[in-house]
Amino acid sequence: MTSAKKQFTVAIVGGGIGGLALAAGLLRRNVPVQIYEAAPEFKEIGLGLTIGPAAHRAMPLIDPQIREIYDSLITTHADSPGYERFKQTWFEVVWASGPKSGQTLMDLKALPSGQTTVRRADFLDALVGLIPSEIVHFGKRLIKLVESPTGVDLYFEDGISATADVVVGCDGIHSKVMEFMLPNEYEQTIPRYSGMYGYRAVLDMETMVEAVGDHRARVATMYVGDGAYGISYPIMRAKKVNVGLYVLHGRWDNEAWVRPASKEDMRRDMRHMGEYVNRLVEYMPDPSQWAIFDHPHLSTFARSRIAILGDAAHASTPHQGAGAGQAIEDAHVLAELLGDPRVIEARDALPAFQAYDAVRRPRSQRVVTSSKENAYLLCLRLDGVKDDEGKLRTTFEERLRWLWDIDIQDQAERARQIMGNVPGKSLILTSRGHILQYSTLTPVFPPIIHPAMASLRPSVKRLLRQPPCRLYSGAPSSSSRLNLPIDYKATSLLHHTSSSLSSALELPGSTTSKSLNLYQAINSALRTALATDNRVMLFGEDVAFGGVFRCSMDLQTEFGSERVFNTPLTEQGIVGFAIGAAAQGMKPVAEIQFADYVFPAFDQIVNEAAKFRYREGGTGVNVGGMVVRMPCGAVGHGALYHTQSPEALFAHVPGVQVVMPRSPSQAKGLLLSAIFQSNNPVIFMEPKILYRAAVEHVPNEFYTIPLNKAEVVKPGNDVTVVSYGQPMYLCSEAIRAIEKDMGASVELIDLRTIYPWDRQTVLDSVKKTGRAIVVHESMINYGVGAEVAATIQDGAFLRLEAPVKRVAGWSTHTGLTFEKLILPDVARIYDAIKQTLEY
Repeated sequence: MTSAKKQFTVAIVGGGIGGLALAAGLLRRNVPVQIYEAAPEFKEIGLGLTIGPAAHRAMPLIDPQIREIYDSLITTHADSPGYERFKQTWFEVVWASGPKSGQTLMDLKALPSGQTTVRRADFLDALVGLIPSEIVHFGKRLIKLVESPTGVDLYFEDGISATADVVVGCDGIHSKVMEFMLPNEYEQTIPRYSGMYGYRAVLDMETMVEAVGDHRARVATMYVGDGAYGISYPIMRAKKVNVGLYVLHGRWDNEAWVRPASKEDMRRDMRHMGEYVNRLVEYMPDPSQWAIFDHPHLSTFARSRIAILGDAAHASTPHQGAGAGQAIEDAHVLAELLGDPRVIEARDALPAFQAYDAVRRPRSQRVVTSSKENAYLLCLRLDGVKDDEGKLRTTFEERLRWLWDIDIQDQAERARQIMGNVPGKSLILTSRGHILQYSTLTPVFPPIIHPAMASLRPSVKRLLRQPPCRLYSGAPSSSSRLNLPIDYKATSLLHHTSSSLSSALELPGSTTSKSLNLYQAINSALRTALATDNRVMLFGEDVAFGGVFRCSMDLQTEFGSERVFNTPLTEQGIVGFAIGAAAQGMKPVAEIQFADYVFPAFDQIVNEAAKFRYREGGTGVNVGGMVVRMPCGAVGHGALYHTQSPEALFAHVPGVQVVMPRSPSQAKGLLLSAIFQSNNPVIFMEPKILYRAAVEHVPNEFYTIPLNKAEVVKPGNDVTVVSYGQPMYLCSEAIRAIEKDMGASVELIDLRTIYPWDRQTVLDSVKKTGRAIVVHESMINYGVGAEVAATIQDGAFLRLEAPVKRVAGWSTHTGLTFEKLILPDVARIYDAIKQTLEY
């Protein structure tokens, strides 16, 4: 007798609006669900909730009952007799400061439904009615997630555990699921202060009418002013009014997100905001100040068997009224994918999660950015718009059209198409029968295989039934035991104390220092440069808000929007602008959000910036001081578009310098050198996995580290290992093991500047040791290692005792599930050193 096949199950952690909507959608598609909520009951923070047209269209696609519930609870302008003509109005926008104070700027329409609001608690209570009580578990505070080949184990604070095929985190801005899913992006999981705080209140309609008059009380209104704005809209069938007053403020020093304030604080913040807002101030109760936080952009919303949704993935500011709507859009797409019979049958959610991430992350992260920009728009501080009446109208309309006019059904359809084309664990076999590598040739779902592979099906099935050690390019060596996480707190490559910093030859000896991670050191270098020379300017996508990795945090507040500013999403334009600015004597620091996105700017870098000094000839004009920064390299789950390290492409071109630091102190010194000491443009590549992992003492003062000069990190006599960036830490671990096991003496060199590189230091070392290994993360074919190896062969051939070896990434694109198999690791470096010593 055969046992019944186990059902595909989904565990939802967190039971807010997004989690309950997803649960309802999955139950409607007959997917078993269990909900684990930390609180003793479902509850929502906040009062009024507004849903835009796109999310409104998504509701019935999840479950028609959700739309019915929402529509039965909403407040509209038609709830106020005599105001039915505003049925399609989202907000009236009113000037609150300046000579037009009190006048209406525009009537923002939201077709067809206009402004619709519900009381959050009412909507949540109604959603709970769609969920069977037996699948809801309260008081379950998650403390650990453990993935296994067959599912995910969940462990809770009360000692209870559970298992599911997949886990979806809907547990809000402080998501524990997100922390477990992205252990290498700890800082990215921490909410960031958005530069604004607010005052909130709910007033009775009678009080509101007394404060601002009948029209302003009953029609949803935005009050736009210089550095502040206000908002009000009816709730609870127009019996009450939700009011928020917000002010731009660069810093929030409290650990708590809410702090007590006085009426005088509110008067001070709003004193320039005109009669309507100042009358609201007098009618609002004694206030508290609420800091507004959002999430930095994450590299992914899903990994393996775990995904995140809503505020857990992309918590945004309230300035566009889109947060809850985005959670509902997430729930629609994810319910469609996880309810697909192909996923349920295979009990494999990876293709579904990858498709969900591909469709939802770009949109929802754009909403986070757009919402933050909307605060500046409402405060008349948005670059290129400010208080220009015509531009304000156009910008308001364009932003809302983009947000609301999306084809929500098309999102789910595109996700299904992507899911059907996600590559699976196909295998490439060598003629000797070994599995060479995982490949990405065959889609998961259509159950077909290329005819040339058909004859191999029985062999493949037999191999997959073997123990895991068969899934290597040959059996793994005993050195695979070395592939442990790098302990950055113990590595000798970082200055863990100020005393070790003072002993470094290239760094200031007598100076104060501070313990910084890599992104903080970049921030320190940029702040130092901006303070040192007024010609330094910083720009790129999201740079004004601190950047995806927070490298430019607070710099716009400190140095102003004319020197630190956002750009449109055009890499070619970003670099082209930098070239023009540098040619006019400025020192522009341009940021490309990810190195993977630099290729549209390749023409500007290679054909313009690199040739500029040569083309000018004897005039001496150059674009030195121009720096193009870009996060590069793998983080463990970056897949095709967040793992690339294209230094070899730039190193092929004369006229640019290519730099990659391995540590915070290097990053600051090399970046300042790039800005102030180079006559050529510099490509400054920052290994993003080190942004938060690498922490050391960094001098507080201005200092530089020479470009084009390698560092002998560790002297040795038997073999030379040459590397740069994050693989330096892998090399260090491999060297420590090989010296212990074989008693060898290994010299380790950090190139730091990849082009033009320090040939002499490397050749001197190899002439001494007679052996060389070059290690880099980027692909091995035509890589930096090939150039270094050729130079060694040419300049130290007669001293060589063994061929020069290269350890690098394999020549293949980086699929999400294959990343660890493709990149160099400690074991591969150890084996290369051992083979070279034994040659």
